[in-house]
Amino acid sequence: MLKQLIEQGLFEIYDEPMHWEDAIHASVAPLVKAGACTEQYAEVIIDRIKTHGPYIVLAPELALPHAEDCEHVSRSAVCFVKFNQPVSFAEEDPYDFSEVKTARLFFALTSEDEMQHLRNLRALTEECLRNSELVAKLCEATTKEEILAVLV
Repeated sequence: MLKQLIEQGLFEIYDEPMHWEDAIHASVAPLVKAGACTEQYAEVIIDRIKTHGPYIVLAPELALPHAEDCEHVSRSAVCFVKFNQPVSFAEEDPYDFSEVKTARLFFALTSEDEMQHLRNLRALTEECLRNSELVAKLCEATTKEEILAVLV
């Protein structure tokens, strides 16, 4: 799945540090470009994070920006965005004294319906979320070529 996302242009990589809100916009940009959602979809995700905390950070280094939003989604899709500098969500919950939530691998999702959303999550889980070795290698890779080499 990851290699297909890169080949289909549903991939981007960023070297510069970003505030988490900018990272959400950047992580949704390939989906906007592909016509899967509007730019307002990123704002919906940001609003939900401000309300519920960083629910999109599912594991160390992994974020799945998504929101239930049929208004701004035109079709189901997934994209992969790599941030070479960790994106921190620390300031969103000042009363959370556990480990600071950061991520470098963002898999943004749009879904037309709940079943497609679950299929996309399952595919990502099977390929990436359960594979800590792959996650570590993807975090170490800093270029598109290095990421593709990891996926071979």
